Formats: sequence, structure tokens, C-alpha cells
Amino acid sequence: MRVLAVETSTLAGGAALLDGGLVVGEYTLDISLTHSERLMGAIDRLLTDAGWTVRDLEGLAVSNAAAFCRAPGVPGTRCAQA
Repeated sequence: MRVLAVETSTLAGGAALLDGGLVVGEYTLDISLTHSERLMGAIDRLLTDAGWTVRDLEGLAVSNAAAFCRAPGVPGTRCAQA
């Protein structure tokens, strides 16, 4: 399963692409800038470097799914509970 993993709960956030158990690419966010200034660029770079598009993703992993699902402006999101 191809998954985009996103971590934004701390100052040193990041994003990673996983294919099954293999880490295809990862990017650590610069703590001197906010995540909103860097996250989308990091995800775009990861996808480009891996030769993937958003359509290739089969899942999304986030560090705080409850907060993500309640985020304004994110229509149609659903969260699974562990």
C-alpha cells in the first residue's frame, strides 16, 4: 500500500512516502518556519522524487487523526479509530 505519512504535532515535523514496509522518501521540516509554509512543498517534492502522483496514493497517515478530521476546509475526510 502506498501511503503519505505526515507529522505536524511538533516543531520538527515531516512527511514520508511508504510503499508497504519500505520508506521511499522522507522530508524533515525546518523548525524555523511554520508547517503551513513548508508542508505542501515537501509533499510535492517527495511525490516528484518518487515518480508518484497523488492518484498513486492509497492511504494517508497523520500524527493526530482526530484534529485532522476536524480541520476546517477539509471536506469529505473520514477517520478510522485504532
